[in-house]
Amino acid sequence: MTNLPSSPFQESSPYHDRCIIVSQARYAFELLTNQIWKRDYDLFSIDEQFHVIEKAKELYVGRSISEITFPLLETISFDPDGHAVDVINSENFLSKLETDKALLIQIFSPGSAQCAQFSNKWKRIVTLLDGVADTGVIDLVDIQLVTYLAEKKPGGLPYFRHGKYFSKQM
Repeated sequence: MTNLPSSPFQESSPYHDRCIIVSQARYAFELLTNQIWKRDYDLFSIDEQFHVIEKAKELYVGRSISEITFPLLETISFDPDGHAVDVINSENFLSKLETDKALLIQIFSPGSAQCAQFSNKWKRIVTLLDGVADTGVIDLVDIQLVTYLAEKKPGGLPYFRHGKYFSKQM
């Protein structure tokens, strides 16, 4: 006879383990079936909703699998076209460099909650820099341009790779 815990609320309980496994599997399913999140994760290792797993562990400890609320992830849609911003892409990037003004760029993902939250601040920045510097946004979907910019290491400054910053010295 095996020694099973007397309460499903214990971490060693089979109920606890099943809820965690189901939550993790569902999280992976939701992440990978959303094409924007999948692209961001596969190409840039960006997973800004990973906190959901920890929250699920806390919420569903000792509960039945049938009590898990789905979906786990909240779908966010951010469309820069509706925010009066200058969208920069591979076709128009070089023309943006033809002026003497500095160019401030926001790289965004339309499925990112952080980008959606930052959009109002970005609009304010654009307004403040009007006439002083040029501004624009680049969608992560433009892999060619994003990769080109990410690999630049001017002056030995940190560069972006796989969602993290690395310095040249590393």
